[in-house]
Amino acid sequence: MIKVKNVSKSYKNKKVLKNVSLNIEGIYGLIGPNGAGKTTLMRTLSGLISANEGEVLIEESDVMNSESLIKNIRDHIAYLPQDFTIYPKATIYECLNHIAMLKGMKDKKERMKRIDKVLHQVNLQDVQTQKIHKLSGGMRKRVGIAQMFLTEPSILIIDEPTAGLDIDERIRFRNLLRELSKDKTIIISSHIVEDVEFLCTKIGILKNGVVLQEGKPSEISQFSRRLVWEITIQSDDLAEVLKSHTVVDIKQKDYNHLDIRVLAKNKPANAKPLEPTLIDGCLSIINGWGMGEECNGAI
Repeated sequence: MIKVKNVSKSYKNKKVLKNVSLNIEGIYGLIGPNGAGKTTLMRTLSGLISANEGEVLIEESDVMNSESLIKNIRDHIAYLPQDFTIYPKATIYECLNHIAMLKGMKDKKERMKRIDKVLHQVNLQDVQTQKIHKLSGGMRKRVGIAQMFLTEPSILIIDEPTAGLDIDERIRFRNLLRELSKDKTIIISSHIVEDVEFLCTKIGILKNGVVLQEGKPSEISQFSRRLVWEITIQSDDLAEVLKSHTVVDIKQKDYNHLDIRVLAKNKPANAKPLEPTLIDGCLSIINGWGMGEECNGAI
């Protein structure tokens, strides 16, 4: 369990995080619109930047309420930014070897042994002589995971883990994260709700630096109960529906008709109710709808 307690962060006169408190465990997903503060929070948790206020507790030990303690947690926490493009002209092995030396691994034999182990962990041992700039997006993500494992981190922090990946790479990378999560805490930020739904055991929703809600995916989805509807329209009426409703999904019913999934406080004409999903719940919370007053502000 990682306890984030009243963490705030400001840049100049702008407060990016505002008294953020979370209880992080398992595979934890951070969701929110652009500018919500997700990346700033992840960089704070990873020790790359310090918070102005608040603290982070790991297993009941205060590790981040002062800058002097950040160095002590870097061997336990590993961070992978959204776009990992370090040393583009180096080979995979050269890249990992250099990072390992920067991490303080001075013994060459031990360093080679560790690099070989992480290459096998992420299934890159057969392509270790390829240069970084020639790799696919999925393979670059794997190099990023490999460099995280050069130490023995117990917490992995990954920003937009499947952004820019094709469908096959996304599935492979999601499966890799599930495999890695057996003995680690993983924190991810993603705009792709399917990834969060597949991976995460718990979710925190941020907006404008404030925590709106936290809970299991099944709990989050229930914030949109009695707000999700399906209406069938003629294809020519789609533009008007997009103007007047919060449209979540569109499916072609037949040549002339569409089935539209919408969020609405009041039942639209000729609509039928639907069971809520995670994306319905997230949208309801972000928009301030659902379950009475609970969604109208921070928890």
